[in-house]
Amino acid sequence: MVAVSLLIFLFPDMLARIYDADDSLIAQCYTPFRLMSIAFLPNAISETLSVLYFVQGHQKLCRWIEIVTNVGTIGIIVVLALYTPKLIWYFLPVTAWLLLLVMVAMAYVVHRKNRLYAWPTLENTVPSNPAVTFSVPYTSEGIEEFLAQVHPFIEACELPDGFAVDVALEELLYEIMDTHETSNEDGTFDVRIIDKEKELTVVVKSKGPLRNPLYKYSDEEIMDIDENNLRRAILSRLCKNINHKYMNGINCIYMNFYRNEA
Repeated sequence: MVAVSLLIFLFPDMLARIYDADDSLIAQCYTPFRLMSIAFLPNAISETLSVLYFVQGHQKLCRWIEIVTNVGTIGIIVVLALYTPKLIWYFLPVTAWLLLLVMVAMAYVVHRKNRLYAWPTLENTVPSNPAVTFSVPYTSEGIEEFLAQVHPFIEACELPDGFAVDVALEELLYEIMDTHETSNEDGTFDVRIIDKEKELTVVVKSKGPLRNPLYKYSDEEIMDIDENNLRRAILSRLCKNINHKYMNGINCIYMNFYRNEA
């Protein structure tokens, strides 16, 4: 685009001759064509940014850009036509550069509201759902090794209470180990941890009969907790959003840890 703009600016007569213009018309084309060439680059940048914003889901910003672009272009043309009609062709570079400036300024406002969006492209700087997956044996040694391996990932997620994730995982995995079938002793169960923008999700899947590790209780029921449900009671307090599903012989436990309390 820079090369095309430069060629048109330096040799506007060549563009006019392509359209079979005579010498008198060519003489009148110098200024309009050169002004048009100055507008090419900002127009190209504006179009590229608009597509980026739309693809990345900033539809509200795109609507405002469209409104400002249309109203701004019409306003500049009207002002030039009323007060300086001889300079009407200057609306091309003036509107192109001015509206590009307004667009990046609007993008900067979005960036200031959410620092995760890079300026001026507004690309999300957080990786899309980074995750780790492990196969954990039904043994104390396997669980201890898993907890040691996964701790750096949880720590890097920078949750307000990463310690709760570590302890909840430990309690849940030992609960699964203690209740697994003897026939599964040599098998493994799957753990997947997904770091999302607003939450961290832990998904644990294990084969076997229905085993629901959830234990919802009220404060007045604390005296009823014993060694049979202590681990599940601790788990329910460490994770406020925990769900269990059983399908096709597989227990699925979902734990969500939010970055901001709802």
